[in-house]
Amino acid sequence: MENQAGRPLAGYRSVYVDNRSLRIIWKVTELQVIEVAIIAGIAEREGMLAYKLVSRRREELERFIKELVK
Repeated sequence: MENQAGRPLAGYRSVYVDNRSLRIIWKVTELQVIEVAIIAGIAEREGMLAYKLVSRRREELERFIKELVK
């Protein structure tokens, strides 16, 4: 995903599910030889809710990922 105004989510990916009514946003990180997918948010597609939710949680998610890598 690209960085959007007010939503710096570079490195995250998204997919639509449930007939495009929900959006799932995740990030894949490498832990030595294991790839781990962290689900960052699941929300309704309307109003960019999922992006707003993940943007608010991004710093906490990044800290969590750093702890996994230790």
